[in-house]
Amino acid sequence: MDIKEFKTEINNTPLIVKSSSIANQTNGSLIVQMGDTTVLVTTVMGKQDKTDYDSMPLSVDYEEKYYATGKIYGSRFLRRESRPTDLATLISRMIDRTIRPLFNPLLRREVQVNVTCLSMDETNSPDIVGMIGASLTLMISDIPWSGPIAGVRIGYKNGSFVVNPNFEDRDNALDFEMVLSGINGKINMIEFAGKETNENLIKQAFELGQQIINQICDFQMEVCKAIGKQKVDLTLVQINPDFEKLVYSKIKNDFKQIFLNAPLTKSEKEQQKNLLVEKVLSELREDESSKDFVSTFG
Repeated sequence: MDIKEFKTEINNTPLIVKSSSIANQTNGSLIVQMGDTTVLVTTVMGKQDKTDYDSMPLSVDYEEKYYATGKIYGSRFLRRESRPTDLATLISRMIDRTIRPLFNPLLRREVQVNVTCLSMDETNSPDIVGMIGASLTLMISDIPWSGPIAGVRIGYKNGSFVVNPNFEDRDNALDFEMVLSGINGKINMIEFAGKETNENLIKQAFELGQQIINQICDFQMEVCKAIGKQKVDLTLVQINPDFEKLVYSKIKNDFKQIFLNAPLTKSEKEQQKNLLVEKVLSELREDESSKDFVSTFG
């Protein structure tokens, strides 16, 4: 396989993207490196529409490994995979919050984004690298998505801003730090921690972060032009507003009775809900104007 490499610099730190020679059966796969922190990011989309889902089925999984920091444990330690740490869960959620708004809300194909940390230095945090990698793999894949997005961490200490501060500074010396992510020209996710701070400093940090985001997004567009796949043209099923009102009118009273008024257990509520669904579907099947829709979703 012809492995292609792309490179830019973020605040004098090299950001390197390589087309991966592994995970070739995924819709998109890349190795992304910032400094000595490296992640493998893969994206996969299902083959069938999940028509019984009422939202876009996206899952983001960030996985951290002991070997990423050079720790190899002996046979005394359990070698099975344990549950994700709190930090891994928070990183997964942070990536999810940034990329989810750029999917079509009517998409019903399952999409999985997996970020695996292969190595980590003491300067560059894998959450930022993983966020950039998630955007890049979605961009080069054939999955419909309206990116790119990018992320950056901005810190402030001793009267100056620090782009992607190292772990030592984050633990001790920063007056505040924030994680910003978004598209070219707009920020859509902010996380902030710090002391009481002047609003003008916050504004300046936002402006600096937006500049970095714009730079990374422009770089991703160059990568996509070079190795990106053509996006799949999917048929998105939209619910007729009149039909939605009809269904709501049929379930409204019983639904309130089941979940708000009746002192039922959880299993009893689930049973009553299933009976209500079957009752409404039966009524809709008898309605000539609703048969086509019910045959698709019922």
